[in-house]
Amino acid sequence: MRCSALILFALLVALPPIAKSAGGISLSFTTPFSEGVLSEQTQDYAKAEAAYDRAVPLAKTDHDRYYSLSGRARTRSALGRHAEARADLDAAAQTAEAKKHLWEFTLDRVNITRDQGDLVAASAAYRDLVKLDDQSRERKITLLLAEAHLKRAWGDLSGSVGLLDQAEILLKEFNNFSALSKFDRERALARLGLQDYQTAGKLARNALSIDLRKAGTSRRRPESDWVRLGDINVAQSLLVTAEIERQSGKLSEAKETYQTALKLAKKVAAKREIVRAFFGLARIALDTDDILSARINLVGAMLLTQEGQIPDLHIETIALVGETSLREGDPAGAIGPLNLGIDLVEQMRLTATPEDRQRLLALQADHYRWLLEAYLRTDHLWEALATSEGLKARTLRDSLNTNDTAETLLHRVNRLREFQRRLPPDLAVVSYANADWNRSDPVAFIMTANDLKAVPLTFDLLP
Repeated sequence: MRCSALILFALLVALPPIAKSAGGISLSFTTPFSEGVLSEQTQDYAKAEAAYDRAVPLAKTDHDRYYSLSGRARTRSALGRHAEARADLDAAAQTAEAKKHLWEFTLDRVNITRDQGDLVAASAAYRDLVKLDDQSRERKITLLLAEAHLKRAWGDLSGSVGLLDQAEILLKEFNNFSALSKFDRERALARLGLQDYQTAGKLARNALSIDLRKAGTSRRRPESDWVRLGDINVAQSLLVTAEIERQSGKLSEAKETYQTALKLAKKVAAKREIVRAFFGLARIALDTDDILSARINLVGAMLLTQEGQIPDLHIETIALVGETSLREGDPAGAIGPLNLGIDLVEQMRLTATPEDRQRLLALQADHYRWLLEAYLRTDHLWEALATSEGLKARTLRDSLNTNDTAETLLHRVNRLREFQRRLPPDLAVVSYANADWNRSDPVAFIMTANDLKAVPLTFDLLP
């Protein structure tokens, strides 16, 4: 549901399908570039990125270089490779072609920096975009969606909903039902964040009805007909519907919807949608204590996301593997995946902007909290304390905008033990932490010169 998609594809359709170079038709460039455009349209971002990657060095003209670089930037951003996407966008900005299409380029800048988590840069780019607006209705709709996305990224869900409601009115006047379904999906997600399940469900169903009608079927037709026709927009609406059903406690309905979405996503080879369906089915399995089904679905997600295919979803997969081990009563089995997840995020941090590191910290925090819980449940108190202090240290480093790598767990344990050896016999140090406030109580680590204890703080004892 990227808000630049409609404008991008309309722009590319308007361009000559074969790029021209000083020596005539550049077939060597056109073949991979065309493959990139088509793969981007079907949201097969890994294939699109590979095609654009072949096209970039073959670009002979400013025109070719701009479009191949900006296309690769969008697909890399969709794959979670934000630093590389930003570098491509900066390179595209150096071409004269970027100045010819300044509005479209600035819109890409808004979307990519927002997806990167650099909300300060995204907001600045959005202000630049507003200055370029010619007040056409189509661009006004795009601006509303861009601002709504930004507000949702900043956490202003109510503000996002208000802007999307405004956009809906314009879309109906414009009779753009293709865009309306995308807006309704975005509105449904914002309402879901506000826990307004009834409105979110209504919007998701409306988006699904529109997408089914566009695909040549309807809600009255059997779901096998939806799968047969194969439409990625239908798959996306089903995924939103399923997640709303899951979070509102309708687990049986959610499972059926996710299964249909999975079949459809496989039909159109939409890898991100396939993985999202696997995630949903795994979470439902965890909610119903069906650990085997959770693991089967996570294996499917792992096969599609490993080896750098979809980096951001790969990290989320690893987190779910760790959580599954905890739910299974195997905290020792959770330790390895969760440590791996932390290491992978740390690798991504090396080339991340300060704002992007804040986004990565939110992703890392779940790994740290589940890892803390795993260490506590296996009576590895020093490792648990070191994990808690590691998250606090990472938060401090990010607030100071430093980009140094986190110290290893062993180094933190050794440092804490050395600190204990220097404690006077009549002094105790208390450090507070929590594994996951939704499932477990906060913990107080109490360190003296000769001992370390972890004391659960039950909520009924806390003010």
